[in-house]
Amino acid sequence: MLLFFLPSGAFADHEGPERIVEGKYVVILTLVPEGKAMRLKFFFRDALGGKSLTQQIFLGLKIADEKNTKILIEEKNIEVKNGVGEFVYQFSRDGLYNVFMEFEKADEPGYIYRSAPWSIWAPGAEAGKGRSYPIGASELAGFGLAALLALIVFINLWGRKRKMI
Repeated sequence: MLLFFLPSGAFADHEGPERIVEGKYVVILTLVPEGKAMRLKFFFRDALGGKSLTQQIFLGLKIADEKNTKILIEEKNIEVKNGVGEFVYQFSRDGLYNVFMEFEKADEPGYIYRSAPWSIWAPGAEAGKGRSYPIGASELAGFGLAALLALIVFINLWGRKRKMI
């Protein structure tokens, strides 16, 4: 099931856009197209109350290729204001990428929180030139289930009409 879609062709992974970090915090990643670049927005919230974190947060970010064999960019100390951290990056080509995030809160110096990584599909600088989102197992399963249900409904309706004749 596709959980997050923007018309530009940016996708968050199948696990959803949010990560629970140590049971204390929720971090939500959204992808916003900005020309040929992509704005990655991280929203920090308290897991229990759902309120935005207002204290100072130091955000670190790594973006790697799909197989984690090459780190494309590593940024440290990205500014987080009112619980929102933003980073703009232009991917060189369409593809799947892994986003790793860690943060430190000013009121807990020296303690680094790390979330599970996000797997994203992002358009590259040449977006829209005949490339499309790769269909994965979950999409195929959804299409298959829909086709099976349609077939069952068709057979059921067809069987009822035959009995009437």
